[in-house]
Amino acid sequence: MNDDLETTIVKIYKNSITTREIASLISRMYGHYYLASTKLNISKLVDKDIKTFHQIMKTH
Repeated sequence: MNDDLETTIVKIYKNSITTREIASLISRMYGHYYLASTKLNISKLVDKDIKTFHQIMKTH
């Protein structure tokens, strides 16, 4: 996966879009379906950033 796509997924995920919705968007945009395991791996990669983001949002 290229960095631009990964960055886009992170931004979308941070806006509370579900992984299923993200997968659907990617499928429509790129004509490629990602397996559940791929989505899980992406989620694991961004999980720490998302938790940090939510903590920051709670304090503001």
